[in-house]
Amino acid sequence: MKKNIIILERRLFSVFGHERTQIQKLNEYFGYTKVVVISCKNIKLQKMNLKNKIYLNLPNIEIKKEGKETKNYIEDSAFKLQSILIREEYKIATNLIIPSARAAEISMITLLFIEFIKRYFR
Repeated sequence: MKKNIIILERRLFSVFGHERTQIQKLNEYFGYTKVVVISCKNIKLQKMNLKNKIYLNLPNIEIKKEGKETKNYIEDSAFKLQSILIREEYKIATNLIIPSARAAEISMITLLFIEFIKRYFR
């Protein structure tokens, strides 16, 4: 079955935080076979108890610098997200859920949208 719900959660590092519980609730609602999770590198998933396909490709998040991400970090994150979407052939109709949307996530998605518009609507 093609996964058609993407959860973008950079903060998937806490086994106690709302990030994990939100994903579990989405799994209960949609079924984990339809949900893929995209997060940062070096996240330890052993204690997460998630059965989803999980991509750990985004640049690491530095909690102390959160909210002060550089343009390079946002661009790198956006293009790594884009490469996953292209490689896995996710279409524009795919649902993207960003539970902990902060400035970096909104900037990433905005950048990808601007690039999409430039490429396809010139």
